[in-house]
Amino acid sequence: MSHYPRLEIHYCPLCRWMLRAAWVGQELLTTFTDPKYAGSSDTTCLLGEIALVPSGKGIFIVNLITKNEEGTGDITVKCVWDRKVDGGFPDLKVLKQRVRDIIAPAVGLGHSDKKDHKAVDSTGLSTEQSMSKDQQCGPGGCD
Repeated sequence: MSHYPRLEIHYCPLCRWMLRAAWVGQELLTTFTDPKYAGSSDTTCLLGEIALVPSGKGIFIVNLITKNEEGTGDITVKCVWDRKVDGGFPDLKVLKQRVRDIIAPAVGLGHSDKKDHKAVDSTGLSTEQSMSKDQQCGPGGCD
């Protein structure tokens, strides 16, 4: 039985992205498991569950699945992040904001709600842009 909202992190095992996927899941669980989000003194998580899903070559996609509790109970799947569409791996701050905007728009994220200052290396490129293909996709690449 699934618990909603369900966050699925699809990752490429050939690229060795399982640890990255697990870390992203851990960060999201940590962020959204806090009494201030529950509105009570109980420690409650706004996410029902997180699943790590081994997928195809070069895949790193984060989907959020919600269930309409009113009426039909329809399930909605929303792509929160797609490495190929969004241009790399998610910055956790941005990912947290996107997840929050879907499951709890009124909830503040503290310092994660402040203006973004992208990490830039000495060449002026963002940290991800300056990584080689092997660093981004693992040995041998996947794209």
